[in-house]
Amino acid sequence: MSMMTMTAIRLIAMREIKARWALLPGALVFGILAMMVTRTLDVDEGGPADMVTITRVVAFLAAGMIGLSLLGDQLTDGRLSFYFTRPFTPRTIFAGKLVGGLALAVAIYVCLVMPGVLGFPAEPPADVVIATKALYADPRLAITAPEIMMGVASCVLVGMAAGIVVRSRTRWLLLDVFGVGTILVMIAYAALHVGGTTREALSDGTHGRYPASYAVVVSYLSRVSTLLMVAMIVLLGALVYATARALSRGRIDREVAHAALSKTLWPILVPMGAAAVAIVMWL
Repeated sequence: MSMMTMTAIRLIAMREIKARWALLPGALVFGILAMMVTRTLDVDEGGPADMVTITRVVAFLAAGMIGLSLLGDQLTDGRLSFYFTRPFTPRTIFAGKLVGGLALAVAIYVCLVMPGVLGFPAEPPADVVIATKALYADPRLAITAPEIMMGVASCVLVGMAAGIVVRSRTRWLLLDVFGVGTILVMIAYAALHVGGTTREALSDGTHGRYPASYAVVVSYLSRVSTLLMVAMIVLLGALVYATARALSRGRIDREVAHAALSKTLWPILVPMGAAAVAIVMWL
């Protein structure tokens, strides 16, 4: 990557951040209020778990909203022509917008959780920032920082793709509805299977705080967690490729961009989802 390309990406990213900088103080204020409410109500014996849940949901929603505004609106009202009238390639424009959106989403997450770090000095910072306490108290099932960042990145990218779909309003919307519905059915089926398998295994034990099958359940959920991480990586790659291709093919033509997005994304995600469900059934 040349120095000129990197400079162009930085300029585009800074432009996107400057257009949305007001979200940062808003996130900080929300984080302070969430910390104060959590301490006042003594939720979870004063621990930060409930605050982490609230701030994480808000951070993911904010990341999705940022993604929605990066391409969809500008593609519809013609503001993308501002970039294409300059010596920027479609890949450079996409990279700059993605970097700017990701940087802003991560900064919002930090603004949301920092009041908790300061408001709960007795708690390890990692427990406040990413809630590292694991399911069934097993470290193999703990939430990690990379998983949180992948979640934020996924929300931004899903927002970018959804922005093209929602704002374009072309006939390709039917394919998108079918694709989303198919993926949701697969996710629901896999979740029900995992939940049923876990309950069945736990019901086998009769003594002690944890059932006798505790180790089996933890091992099973650990494998499911690994599969979920792999699926997230494939999802991120598919979203990056499909959205970048939509911008490259469509430029300022919303119908061409939408067609390129749909014809690229769903042939990747639907087979991937089917493979993931098959693996979950096999585990």
